[in-house]
Amino acid sequence: MAVEKIVIIGWGRMGITHTSIINGLYPGSFEFTLVEPNSKVSKMTQKTLGYSVVSDINEINVQDAVVLITTPPSIHSLLCDNVLSGGARSVFVEKPFGLFDKRVQDDSRISVGYVLRFSEVAQKLKELISEEGCLKISLDYSSHTLTKPPKGWRNSAYGGVLNEMGSHLIDLMLYLGGGQEFKVISSSIQSVISDVDDIVSVKGLLGDIEVELSLNWVNPDYRKPVWSGFLETSKQSIRFDQQSLDGGFESDSVDYYVRGRDFSLQMKHFIENDKSIICNSKQANSVHDVITKIKEKA
Repeated sequence: MAVEKIVIIGWGRMGITHTSIINGLYPGSFEFTLVEPNSKVSKMTQKTLGYSVVSDINEINVQDAVVLITTPPSIHSLLCDNVLSGGARSVFVEKPFGLFDKRVQDDSRISVGYVLRFSEVAQKLKELISEEGCLKISLDYSSHTLTKPPKGWRNSAYGGVLNEMGSHLIDLMLYLGGGQEFKVISSSIQSVISDVDDIVSVKGLLGDIEVELSLNWVNPDYRKPVWSGFLETSKQSIRFDQQSLDGGFESDSVDYYVRGRDFSLQMKHFIENDKSIICNSKQANSVHDVITKIKEKA
């Protein structure tokens, strides 16, 4: 493998997740440097993992490095500009991606962490749409994730169910629909626990495809998060959720499993520069164009 240096910016849940997957898929293949301003976290990580840790991206050379950005979205654009101008070979950015007032410029080196398109369910749906066309897509996300107001950026314009899980489903919708222009017909947004959106309902058109989107992360009827949906093609109607669909599918095998096969496949595609499924910056920016339209229509 040609890549030897990987820089992880932000040592939170997703930074740790992606690093563990890379280590599991390619043991001993990479040298990791972490950028983490929290001194307690830095010292603990250096002591337990032995990684080199710096507090500022300007302290390291990113020339020809693979970079993962897993920070809050408000600084995505600043960090992307920094590492791309510094000569980074490729950059993986977690979602939500930049957003409306901190837009990240399109760049072919950028991949974005919209992982649902890597699921077997999504790939099977994509195959069916290619063969039979699509008349209607309905997507639903339900959970009891929020029981009290979230802290920090997650309780701001960068948070809310639309940006958090809604962005995943919107990316899936655009991916299945071939990236056609999305028109919002109607939308409603409710704030129940947070200061932003907790329940969202949208109807629209993706080209000629009828679309319905429902998001609710304050639903006490759910023990754990679930996404599901309904697809109508020219030949059949199909119900599905994150683990199953009518007619079934073949499970993908992965060499290392953390959180799901889709996460491992996503990171494998990124590290090996396989662009066949992974979300690029233009597609990710389209997701937040849709979010902006939904908020404006509500």
